[in-house]
Amino acid sequence: GDGSSIVYSRDWGDALAGLPNLKRLNLRGNNLQTFPADGLADLGLLSVLNLSNCQLEGLLPRALPPKLRSLELQGNRLSGTVDLSSLPELASANLSQNLLSEVVPGSLDGLNALATLTLSDNQLEGHLSLQFMPGLVDLALNDNMLSSVDLSGLAHGKSPRLATVQLHNNPHLQGPWPEYLLGDASDVSTLAVLRCQGAALGAPLSPIGGGGPGLGLGLGAACLREVDLSGNNLNCELPAFLHGNGRWAANLEVAKLNGCSLIGTIECLRGVDNFRALRVLELSDNHLTGGLGALSKKLTNTVQKGVANATTASAVSAGFGGSVQLHQEGLCCLTTLRLNGNRFDGAIPVNFPASVMAVQVLDLSSNFLVDPLPHAMYRLRELTLLRLDNNPGLDTSEYAEGLQEALTKCADMRL
Repeated sequence: GDGSSIVYSRDWGDALAGLPNLKRLNLRGNNLQTFPADGLADLGLLSVLNLSNCQLEGLLPRALPPKLRSLELQGNRLSGTVDLSSLPELASANLSQNLLSEVVPGSLDGLNALATLTLSDNQLEGHLSLQFMPGLVDLALNDNMLSSVDLSGLAHGKSPRLATVQLHNNPHLQGPWPEYLLGDASDVSTLAVLRCQGAALGAPLSPIGGGGPGLGLGLGAACLREVDLSGNNLNCELPAFLHGNGRWAANLEVAKLNGCSLIGTIECLRGVDNFRALRVLELSDNHLTGGLGALSKKLTNTVQKGVANATTASAVSAGFGGSVQLHQEGLCCLTTLRLNGNRFDGAIPVNFPASVMAVQVLDLSSNFLVDPLPHAMYRLRELTLLRLDNNPGLDTSEYAEGLQEALTKCADMRL
């Protein structure tokens, strides 16, 4: 059983005496307070140990059952260092929500079976280096006090199953962006989720491709589904994974780069027809300039029938047989678009936004957009938030009544 209805005291280890063949132990949620003196090392066959939320205090014991495959110690008050080198068969370790301060250098290297490592929400500080973990799939180091990380030992095929890396909310994390995580054109990365918001990382020290400053990560990001780099001082143009002509665009669902000191235009998004899965695009509070034309809708004529996601119109004046298919290409799944707090100028394009009739959140506030407002805005009937305020050249007073009548679901409209 899980022991959830049992409350043990400090001598709880005595209750396990005489159970050398025990393989699974789940005592989560009990008031255990401390580990037994022998650290459970006598349970030589134990493979699953769950002591989460047990009010455990003190140091993480070195003498843990050597055949452990699953270790759950989250939600306690364990302190000191992390050293799992004595657990060669470990596949999953969750030590989050403790007071741990350091990972012993090299103590995780060579844990070939370790697939999930969760060290989030601790007090880890200083430098952390992970060099040889070939089985790693999910890595969570978020909500700590790390100042630098070296994950190069997980890149370039050394951790061929790596899918999730979470580094967010490490406010002291500095240095150039670890672009190696997403590989290059000859080294396709398996990484699907990358979260690093709320750190202080910068762009690579050298420009990409000999031009202006650019973030080179993404050339091998064919599997990338979600990326959040918000709050980092990237100070560069849009990274490669947001260039619409790349293979990485097909699977991307969420892209958040708010407050990253991004510069340049969004012209690279002109290949939006490749972003078939993109649901969330947030580029707010940057230094982006130019117009929004890259996001305007493209309509492509074809006589093929039965094409998915197409609208049909009669071919009155054309010499086609049958009907003309008007493909609404591009951001057909987008529900959230935030471009506020930049320096975009000019009028909103007539066909903006691109094929986004189902968009729910649209924020273009605090830019330099001007009149007129396109009629396409009145057809965004799924909007729950629309912000066009703080655009000095956009007089929305003449549109306010019509928008309020047309967009009945919009509970937050600021014009």
